[in-house]
Amino acid sequence: MASDPLVLLKTFVGKTVMVRTQDGFEVQGRLSSVDEYMNLSLDDSEHIAEDGGRLRLGLLHVKGENLVFIALLPS
Repeated sequence: MASDPLVLLKTFVGKTVMVRTQDGFEVQGRLSSVDEYMNLSLDDSEHIAEDGGRLRLGLLHVKGENLVFIALLPS
């Protein structure tokens, strides 16, 4: 296991992840890039509502300072 979270996160590029932001926004998509500030770009992203509904968003950029968690989803 990588000791540096950024190194580990970069291994997720190309895989499907779920992200939650500080305001409770949950989205899943394919991680296309991550930078040294943990800013993320997600392709084919979808917002997941509390009732389970989904809204297609497409390309989405998330600032690292707004992240609560990032989870790798099963393929």
